[in-house]
Amino acid sequence: MIANLFAVLAGLGAAPSNHPPAADATYVDASMTFEGELLGVEFVELDPAAGRELVTVRLRDDGRRQLRVHVQDGRGYRAEPLHEVDILEDVIAYGFADVRAEAGRELILVTRTGAWSYSLTKRGYRGNIERLVDAPLLLDVPSPRALPFWPYVLEAPGGDRLLLPEREGFAVYGPRAATGDDEDGAAYERIARFAAFEVPEAAGGAATRDRRGSAGADEEGVAFVLLGGARGPLLPEFEGGGSLLSDTKGYAAPALADVNGDGAADLVLLTEGGLQVHLSRAGRFTAQPDRVEAFPDYLSGSEEEQSPRLRLVDLDGDGDPDVLATIEREADGFADSDVRVLLLINDGRRLLPEKPNQVMRFETASLRIDVVDANADGRPDLSMRKFNLPTLMDAVTGLEFSLTYLVYFGEKARDRVVARKPALKQTQTFDENGVAEVIKFRRFELDCSGDGRPDLVEIDLSGRIAIRRLVFDSGFFSGDTWELERDPWKRFDTRGDVRQLDVLDLNGDGLADIASRSDDALTLFMSRRTR
Repeated sequence: MIANLFAVLAGLGAAPSNHPPAADATYVDASMTFEGELLGVEFVELDPAAGRELVTVRLRDDGRRQLRVHVQDGRGYRAEPLHEVDILEDVIAYGFADVRAEAGRELILVTRTGAWSYSLTKRGYRGNIERLVDAPLLLDVPSPRALPFWPYVLEAPGGDRLLLPEREGFAVYGPRAATGDDEDGAAYERIARFAAFEVPEAAGGAATRDRRGSAGADEEGVAFVLLGGARGPLLPEFEGGGSLLSDTKGYAAPALADVNGDGAADLVLLTEGGLQVHLSRAGRFTAQPDRVEAFPDYLSGSEEEQSPRLRLVDLDGDGDPDVLATIEREADGFADSDVRVLLLINDGRRLLPEKPNQVMRFETASLRIDVVDANADGRPDLSMRKFNLPTLMDAVTGLEFSLTYLVYFGEKARDRVVARKPALKQTQTFDENGVAEVIKFRRFELDCSGDGRPDLVEIDLSGRIAIRRLVFDSGFFSGDTWELERDPWKRFDTRGDVRQLDVLDLNGDGLADIASRSDDALTLFMSRRTR
C-alpha cells in the first residue's frame, strides 16, 4: 500500500494539499437589465489595464441597434456606458482591432461591401469613420435583430490583420503598402487569398445559423457560422460539419492557432482529405500552403463511422496546439454509440502523426471533453462527461439513464498522453422522471473557490446557477481520492438562461466570474477573494 502511494505521488508530482485554502472566494451579484431586446454580449479587452470591458448590443424601441461599451467598477460593470454607438442599417457584424496609428483598439464594422473602422476616442460618425476594406464580401444580409461578433482578427505589428470571407474563398487584409496609389481610398489591401473548402449541404446547408441567432431561416441571403466562437484561442475547434458561411454551399470554418510556436497565429484549413497549414510571417501569408497533411488511415474511419471531429488544443503542455479527435460509430436504434478518442501530439513538423499517440474508447450517447489542469501540476488533464442511455434490459425493469464524470490526469510517457485509468469516476443515475436533471449547461474550466483547482459551474432548465467544487482528499490507507461535490458549494438566486453560460476571469483576480445572457438581462456574478 505504501509503495503504491509513493508511486502515485511520484507520477503526479507534489500532491495538492487537502487543507482549506488560505484564500477563499465569495461572489457579488452584478447582474444588469436592459431596455429593449438584448441582441448580444461580448467581453473584450480594449484597455489591458482596465480588465475586460462589457460590450452589449441592444435593439432600441425605434428599431435601431445600439452598441454600448461598459467598464468595470468596484462591484461589476457600470450601467452608464463609456461609449455608445448607433449601428447603421448596412452593418452585418462587428469586432475590435488595432488598425490606426492612435493608441488602443478601434471598433470594426463589417458590411457586404467591405469593412470600416470607428474610433472610440471620438463621438459620432462624422470625421470619425475610415474605410478599411473595399471589396464585395460573402456575408449575411443585414438583419435588424442581429449583430454577431466577428473575431477573425490577427494581431500583427504595424496594424492588425482581418480575415474576411469572399465569394471565392477567404482573404487576409492588412495595411496598404506605401506606394502613393490610393485609388479606392481603403486603408487596407488584400495580402493573401485562400481557396474555400465546401461543407456538404447536409452538414451545413442554407438553414445553418450562427450561435447568436443570425438571420432567420425565412430570410434571404447568406448566413455565416462561427464554430467555436471567440472563447480562448481563436476558433480552437473546427470540424467538417461546421461552416463559416452558407448559401447554396458552405465553407468550412478555418482555425487560427500558433502551430509552429513562433508567437504568431497561423491559418489551418480543413479539407475533405486532411489539413492545410499556412504559416504567418510577420502578419503575412502565402496563398500556397506551407504544409499539406493528408488524413492518416486511423482518421479515415469506416462506412459505419462518422467523419472525425477535430479540436486544436494543447494536450501535452508545451504551448503549441495538438489535435484532439473523436470518431463515432452510430448504434442501431435507441442505444449508446462507440466513440474513439484520439490524442495526436504536434511534434513541430506535423499535426497528424503516423500513429495516434493514444487511443481511448467509450460507449456513450453523448461525450463532452474539456482540457483543464485539474490537479494543478502544470500539465493538461482531460475532463469528460458521458451520458448513457438505458439498456434493453432496463426497458423491462425500468428506464435508467446515467451521467458519468471522468478526469484523466496528464502524464509524460512514451506510450500515452494521459493516464490509462481515471483519477475521478463519478456516476449519477436517473429514471425517466428525473432525466431533466441531466439537461444542464455545464462549464468545467476555472477555479471558483480559490483552492487552485477548476470547479464545475452548471445552469439548469429553470436558469438556476450552481457551483460544485472538485475536492481532493488523501489518506494513509485510503490513498488519493478526487470527487465532485454532490451538493453544490454555492447556489445563486438570480436566474440566467440555460442556453448560454460563460465562465471566465473578467477582473483578473485568478477566480472565475460567471455570466449568462437572456433576452433582456445579463446575469453576472463577479468573484471576490476573502481571507
